[in-house]
Amino acid sequence: MNQALLSRLIGEISPQIAGAGVTRVHWLADEALALKLAAVRPSFLVISISRALPLIFLADTCPPPTGAKENRSPDLERELKGATIQSMTAARDRTAAEFSLVRTHATGFETKRTLVVELGSRPGIVVRPTARPRSSEDEEHNTSPQEPAVDYTGSAFVTSWTDNQERTHVRLSDRRSSDAHAGDTRTFDSVNDAAAHAFHTFFDVISMDHRRAAVSRLVLKRLARKRRAIAKVEAEIADSQNADEHRTKGQLILARKGDIPRGAQVAHLKDFDESSIVEIAINPSLSPTQNAENYFKRARKAARRGAKAPARLGELEVEAEKLEAVGASIADASIERLAEIEKRFRVGKAVRSRGRSTPPRAHFRTYVVSGGWEVLVGRSNKDNDILTHRIANQSDLWFHARQAAGSHVILRIPSGKARPDRRAILEAAAIAAFHSKAGRSSKVSVSYTEKRHVRKPRGAKPGLAVISREKSVMVRPQIPQT
Repeated sequence: MNQALLSRLIGEISPQIAGAGVTRVHWLADEALALKLAAVRPSFLVISISRALPLIFLADTCPPPTGAKENRSPDLERELKGATIQSMTAARDRTAAEFSLVRTHATGFETKRTLVVELGSRPGIVVRPTARPRSSEDEEHNTSPQEPAVDYTGSAFVTSWTDNQERTHVRLSDRRSSDAHAGDTRTFDSVNDAAAHAFHTFFDVISMDHRRAAVSRLVLKRLARKRRAIAKVEAEIADSQNADEHRTKGQLILARKGDIPRGAQVAHLKDFDESSIVEIAINPSLSPTQNAENYFKRARKAARRGAKAPARLGELEVEAEKLEAVGASIADASIERLAEIEKRFRVGKAVRSRGRSTPPRAHFRTYVVSGGWEVLVGRSNKDNDILTHRIANQSDLWFHARQAAGSHVILRIPSGKARPDRRAILEAAAIAAFHSKAGRSSKVSVSYTEKRHVRKPRGAKPGLAVISREKSVMVRPQIPQT
């Protein structure tokens, strides 16, 4: 939409909405909202800030929601609801509409704001304080030319076409399109009617394309993370094969420490059978005994990782395959299926809410147990703290292996939903056992309780929690296979 067309549109709309109060804000999608206006007809002002279809128009009824609404802005709603629109004008220097808003408080005090709706190359909505009125002295020194009058007559055109990648395009203009790729063109007597037609006909399609692209980026980002994790675990498996070599080097250093020159960075020591020379890297700032202990630590670490790495690698590969399948299904996903995928990939994402700070970013392992219950697992002590004390609700179930260090595990229980059965509790406990130092045992005792009974002592280190009431179960450490 160009500036001339927007000026025509504002010329049609502004006389109808001057003095109207905003009684409600309806979010139609992440990039579209409708303002319910009191005592005017048409009674809904629809604003679309989609990059593909930036529009403003009046409608008799509120259009139905066309997408997810996670990006709604409480601050914007507070500014708009209860305000009165005094006027609507076109910005002089860009493609934007400016609404003068006034809110009268119970004390009689008035607050004035300006709602700016950008409809150019970077659509958006912002509410800002209204600038002070220009004084008569300012007007006397103003030498800028007067804004030319706008001709509000003439037809408006909506042109739509589909490109070779099956993507839908729409153009709203004040002249019939001569684009070689253009398809059907319809003529309307008013710009408002043309804008309404474009929105009702194409916004759902364009919104779905936008949502598919957004969730595809999320899936690809998650998949890239899984592949990096797979590469790291494969490196750990390869390093585990060097455990015996690290141990042998440590033993050689202790046995031949008298042969190591002071300050040397590399030692050439005879093997135990004296048949060959072994080259060993040395840290010159450490004693031979300390260097030997470092090699023993590397051997123990490699062996420990090698024991758990194959299972972890299999787990990661299964997760990567699932992500690839989800990514391949997005292009043909229905609205319902797309909403499910969006919900799944926004689990644990920080959400801004009034009166609460945004939880620090953390990454959790996610599982689904019998009955469709969601289980979150902390990856580190810091993540355990965030999961238990910032993310979990009071009614969620909290799990931890008894007498062993391990991850905090949360079985999420949405408000109003029935309690999980014993099978789901046992599976969540098995997950807690698996992600603990006792994960290689045949049976592990796991404590569980409602999160309301879990607290963190003042000044305690990250990951430390104290429970005041608990139950326990004996389970075999394992994670869900599906």
